[in-house]
Amino acid sequence: MTEAVVILARLIDDLDELRPFVLAASKGQDTDLRSILRRMASAMDQLQQQPAVPVGQYQRLKRLLSRMLDAEHGSLLSGHVGRKLSDEDWDELTEHVELRRVIVDQAQHDIPLLQQTLARCGGLIGEDVSSDDDPASRGRRFEMGLREHLRADVAMRAELNALISVMRDSLESLATMLDSVGENSPELSQIKHLLEQDLPEDPEAARQILQQAREELLSAGSHIVEASNAVQSRMQEQVEQMSLLTEQLKKAEFQARNDPLTGLSNRRRLAEFLRDMDTDVASFVMLDIDFFKKVNDQYGHDAGDEVLTDLAEILLSCVRECDMVARLGGEEFCVVFPDGSLDVATDLSERLRMAVEVHDFKTSAGPIPVTISLGVAERYAEEANSAWIKRADEALYQAKMTGRNRVQRAE
Repeated sequence: MTEAVVILARLIDDLDELRPFVLAASKGQDTDLRSILRRMASAMDQLQQQPAVPVGQYQRLKRLLSRMLDAEHGSLLSGHVGRKLSDEDWDELTEHVELRRVIVDQAQHDIPLLQQTLARCGGLIGEDVSSDDDPASRGRRFEMGLREHLRADVAMRAELNALISVMRDSLESLATMLDSVGENSPELSQIKHLLEQDLPEDPEAARQILQQAREELLSAGSHIVEASNAVQSRMQEQVEQMSLLTEQLKKAEFQARNDPLTGLSNRRRLAEFLRDMDTDVASFVMLDIDFFKKVNDQYGHDAGDEVLTDLAEILLSCVRECDMVARLGGEEFCVVFPDGSLDVATDLSERLRMAVEVHDFKTSAGPIPVTISLGVAERYAEEANSAWIKRADEALYQAKMTGRNRVQRAE
């Protein structure tokens, strides 16, 4: 029993003991009666001093706890149950509350890890999934980016397989011709060795192996040019076909890493650039066109595309050779300044802003006035790329909220 219950029980006992005295004694003259009254008053004071939870506060706490439980167990705490909970009910309710607490603790630990993993995986394929959206939205955005990434890789792989097929045909033709003229070529053995290897997953490494095989093939072909005009003609055709396929491979690789409209780098190429960048100081600039939706609505999407293309040329003409310019999508672009401090990047960004403001954007729908807003952030030591980019994006938002056509630094 709690102290309050003990005091209350004592008070009730004293009341029972007092009753006969009250009936028999004269008012105010009985010593025992006065003693009992004093003890009752002291017990009442002690009872009043016991801490208690206000009823209203208790009800609010009970409603909050009920929302954390499922429907079956939450109903045990509601005020309309109309019965006292049994020991079995209390045990079940206690176990359920503990289970919910474990789930909440686990979620507090796992959700940040999931968000970090999604951000890192998105960075590997050039997809930004580090916004403030819930993990489910980030996961869907990462899935879409991964699908696009895989489609690009499949296209490049198809070009590689086609190139290998042509080279194998050429190899067989050369072997037959050399056998017919009684010559042997060490280049053929080297080519066979190259084509029997599994191609690396990295497209650039695979292209280098195929380029080496192509060079060996050309070298082998030079040995039999004088043996037969027919062989020479066949070789020429196949070399041209291989050159075409090589160009197609380069084109596929370019398209996988560049924006098809402007020719600028895309998110994937940007992620690779940031991953490979090894500088102590660097700044990131996020920019977009002010009121670009009005341009599309008033002048048409074709004119809007012409504005985007012109803007890309202006950006490339104003930055240094070591800088990276990329289109992130829509009217949103970015510039990375390796070895560029916040002050340097701010000055370069102001030059970009002024160059765009004074440029005469001539389109098929007529001249269009264009301005841009920019947000600049210098990378902190050991700062993740996603956090760095987010600070630049927040600075861009401030630039747009404070009048547009301006540069905002992220301090």
